[in-house]
Amino acid sequence: MTTMLEQARQGAAVQVLDLKKRVYRVLLVPGAVLGTVMIQFGTPVQSLVWWLSMLGEVVWSLLIWAFLSGRLRLRPFEWSLFASAGLIFLGLLGLDVSGNVPMFVVTAQVLYIWTFLSFGTRLGMQATAAFFAASLLVYALGGPVSASSTRLFTLFSLATPIYLVCLYAFAAVLESQAGAGLAAVTELAYRDALTGLPNRLNFREHLGASLASGQPLALLFIDLDNFKAVNDGLGHQAGDQLLCELALRWQSRLPPGEVLARISGDEFAVICPGLSAQTVPARAAQLLAALEEPFTLAGQPYRASASIGIGLYPDPARSAEELLRHADEAMYTVKASGKNGVQVYVPGRMQVRLR
Repeated sequence: MTTMLEQARQGAAVQVLDLKKRVYRVLLVPGAVLGTVMIQFGTPVQSLVWWLSMLGEVVWSLLIWAFLSGRLRLRPFEWSLFASAGLIFLGLLGLDVSGNVPMFVVTAQVLYIWTFLSFGTRLGMQATAAFFAASLLVYALGGPVSASSTRLFTLFSLATPIYLVCLYAFAAVLESQAGAGLAAVTELAYRDALTGLPNRLNFREHLGASLASGQPLALLFIDLDNFKAVNDGLGHQAGDQLLCELALRWQSRLPPGEVLARISGDEFAVICPGLSAQTVPARAAQLLAALEEPFTLAGQPYRASASIGIGLYPDPARSAEELLRHADEAMYTVKASGKNGVQVYVPGRMQVRLR
């Protein structure tokens, strides 16, 4: 089951990667064209800033192309994109920054996209807002500006909030889709598909957490008696119906804090924190009493019974493995003694309480 969960997480990661590729694929050509136009109209042709700006456009386009073609993996691509944008931005600090607003626009857009796709909505919004504020500060301290640069920067200042809102909306969709996919596969990995109860993997995690709390607990192993006869005589559909109805009856009789899980075909387990050797038999009796009312399977009444073995922690079991073994041994003692009963594991004196 752990392997299944890892495969689920890998599937969610693949979904995120695919969404990111779709975004960069859409941005590649329009972004390169927009950046080139801004550089041509906003910087002196053949100047140092012009060459630096054009170099940035070429590098970013090549990085995106390498990522989309599979020549560059996601994490190296994102860091390379960030590093190249940062270097270009630092290079501008030694020049007439206030007179070259278009490069701010191009660099800022690259960093906005990178932060959103890399860190998600919350951190992405914080990072882009901080970068936008830094851009405004650097521009304000840059000295006198021309009328054309002022118009360009005003446009940049007005358009940036809209741009951020659009990126935020996209990132929210990206995260919700990835989150929904991961939640679905995680649910599949941790829940029994037939009954909806916690499965074996989920049960082991609950048991580990309960033991880590340090409080005493009882573990009940429940095995249905003669379940194979139901499948053979009435069909597997009737057997599935019996398991589902049993799960509902038992779940309704357990208090909050106790966990019922289906750990195999006709075997269930109940984790009962706080119960002792004196109090746990009453809980087992409640579960057996839930079987007194006949089930209707394939149009016929059917009386079910079960064998329940109980292990106790921390005495005599000292670990999860011992607790599981004790409950299992007690349950098989009931089976060997005629079924339909309850047995608490007590070293050296295993006496079965039959109904």
